[in-house]
Amino acid sequence: MSYLKNALRNAEQSFAADFSRASSLTVFDAVNHQHIPSFGELIGFAAGDAPVPSLQLTESSSAPGKIDRPGDYHETIMVGGVPRTYILHVPPGYDPGKPMPLVVALHGLGGSGAEFERRSGIDAEADQKGFIVAYPDATEWLGKRQLAAWDTGNGLVPAGGKADDVGFLRSLIDTTQKQMSVDPRRIYMVGVSNGGMEAYRAAAELSDKVAAVVDISGGMSGREPAPCQPVSVLSIVGTSDRIVPPGGSSAAQEAASVGERILQHLAQAVPAGGREAAAIAVPALDSVLPGLASRLHFAPAFKPVSYATSFWKTADGITGPPVETKDGAVTTDVYTNPTTGVTVEQEVVQGADHVLQHGAPPNFSLADQAWSFLSAHEKPAGTTG
Repeated sequence: MSYLKNALRNAEQSFAADFSRASSLTVFDAVNHQHIPSFGELIGFAAGDAPVPSLQLTESSSAPGKIDRPGDYHETIMVGGVPRTYILHVPPGYDPGKPMPLVVALHGLGGSGAEFERRSGIDAEADQKGFIVAYPDATEWLGKRQLAAWDTGNGLVPAGGKADDVGFLRSLIDTTQKQMSVDPRRIYMVGVSNGGMEAYRAAAELSDKVAAVVDISGGMSGREPAPCQPVSVLSIVGTSDRIVPPGGSSAAQEAASVGERILQHLAQAVPAGGREAAAIAVPALDSVLPGLASRLHFAPAFKPVSYATSFWKTADGITGPPVETKDGAVTTDVYTNPTTGVTVEQEVVQGADHVLQHGAPPNFSLADQAWSFLSAHEKPAGTTG
């Protein structure tokens, strides 16, 4: 039995590593099929990065200093007595006399703002198209980088855990507006996976600030409040996504999926009899696995992509049918409010998986597409906070 306990422990660790690696991939790595650096490699890259300006610790109600030149700035603000960190990328074309759009880019589970900046390609897009980018860091639960997660209500943080991520993002936006010339009608969010979930939640609660969001492979929790102002939304999902299924998934379904994968690991770890031997030796395994999955925090719940589309259509006062277009494997439904110009777009990529790691059409640039959507949606006049 001790052998099986050790095997189960190893299976947990292996599964956790698999999940962390899969969930922290960015859209841009996936689409371009680039090499995903190991954690050790990332540390090496970070050590070799050029130094960047660092602004002083500040309360969220005050700006630590004006920013009037291009570069990357490491910033820390206090939110409810807790220090929260982010990187601010200012493009070469920044002119304090000309307001620029601001994009808040939210990393996925197990990631960080710095990692997302290095590997996403958003900086290059910002430098070419002319917008400021903020890369905030999620809370590292239990002090572990692989458990860095946004508190979105989907069950990805430890039981009883709570982080004021929406308050953090509001303070980030407010602080940046005090430091720089930001166009208040062009404040946006883009997020992948768990970062996409946070983009949904923040857009609902910060609709007085945010004009539009792009969510990539992130499901809503169903706990998001109705926004007080309209927000344009683009959701991009792959039909073969097993991590955040486009049809949604309950905690029980996720636990069962986790259990199956742990059994597969056990089948490899137990030398004789494989899966059957493991199941016989641990007859209560099927009842234990859901609790185990819950304890590991790998049994979250996601609403289907259709829920998000309906939620934002209702919030934005859209009642008409969509305009549907098909381009190869990509099907896009566009819903528009003809009065405000606000749109809700649902994009489904046939055969693609989580954050389009596989199955993305050739020359399909999500970075460019995300900015194309965001830049086309200013906040209606008179609705900024």
